[in-house]
Amino acid sequence: MQPTLAVPATPASIPPPVTARDNTAEGLRGLAAVTVFLAHFCLSFFPRGFDRLYPGLQTSPATDATIEKILRLPFLSILWNGNFAVCIFFVLSGYVLSRPYYSGNRLETLRDRYLKRYLRLSAPIAASVFIGYVLLKSGLLWNHAGAAISHSDWLNSYFSFTPSFLDALSDATYRVILLGADRFNPPLWTMKVEFIGSLITFAFYTLMPSQGAWRKTIHYAIAVLTIGVLAGKDGVFYYAFLLGGLIWALPKPSGVFKWLLLFAGWFLASFQYDALFRWMPDPQVWDEKYSYSVAGAFLVLWSLRSGMCDGFLASPPMLRLGRLSFSLYLTHFFVISTFSCWFLVQMQGRLSRPLWASADLLLSALLLFAAAAVFERLVDRPGTNFASWFIGRAS
Repeated sequence: MQPTLAVPATPASIPPPVTARDNTAEGLRGLAAVTVFLAHFCLSFFPRGFDRLYPGLQTSPATDATIEKILRLPFLSILWNGNFAVCIFFVLSGYVLSRPYYSGNRLETLRDRYLKRYLRLSAPIAASVFIGYVLLKSGLLWNHAGAAISHSDWLNSYFSFTPSFLDALSDATYRVILLGADRFNPPLWTMKVEFIGSLITFAFYTLMPSQGAWRKTIHYAIAVLTIGVLAGKDGVFYYAFLLGGLIWALPKPSGVFKWLLLFAGWFLASFQYDALFRWMPDPQVWDEKYSYSVAGAFLVLWSLRSGMCDGFLASPPMLRLGRLSFSLYLTHFFVISTFSCWFLVQMQGRLSRPLWASADLLLSALLLFAAAAVFERLVDRPGTNFASWFIGRAS
């Protein structure tokens, strides 16, 4: 779809309204949030299963049994590949945030979203930081006890500091969103990328030349070079936002082409450090696994533009999951570090490993969805409404 030029508003020229949410994107975002939870749950309790996805992350001896062998399976491992899920978030953000430009060149909508972005992200971020602070101060975190049994170096590396209220306050107000601080809640490292990537997206489309393919090509080149020089290794994440927006300008895939895109995206996102993928070139400048995850996320989302999964991704259960996605993302590590680890400690020696793993995963998931529903209702939804009210009042 090509962007339309701004023209005087007439009944025939008024562009279609930009809806607040894209239902298919919403469902996909929900699935990505569940994938992050599965990734962190498995990495906490079955760390050897990730030695091909994250080589060097686990150095201590740990159990290597049937569960770990399943976790290593190529192509299937995409279901618990947190890298890919995070890159889905970034590509989706570029796709959704750029929609006003491709829906009638609605630059004022872009400007409104730019003004709201800090407030939109800050309320949930601050709430999650202070939840982490309270859990740390009250001694309710069991991640070190759980890591002593699972031998997960990754799980054991978090919450090993003495918290202070001033530290929590600084993280809640600016250190997370501007510097990527994640000491009170590890998944918060993505919030810096999400915020800066959003600003890049808004600026990119606000400054986009109104006409001329050559001028637009130069505009893209300037953006790509600037991000590459200034962002360094993080540049691959910001390119994900540009790729997400680019999907609107590409033709909707159809026929066999949409399946080729889906397969190619699945293959790239399944990248592991083993013989099956050894022939693939190393980007050198950016992290290899994130580079292929971004490329895979872009191709998968482009293939979904064909509508092949709209019935599933836009179904009521998936829409509900999508509405909870941000809350699931911000609360899941607290559930793992409290209940999941506590359950492991209590069941140690009482249940077989497969039975314990199944019960812990099921109960943790139920608790997570309950916690996310409360967080969405009390924090995320009011935060979104406040951002809209505040910016509207300021205008």
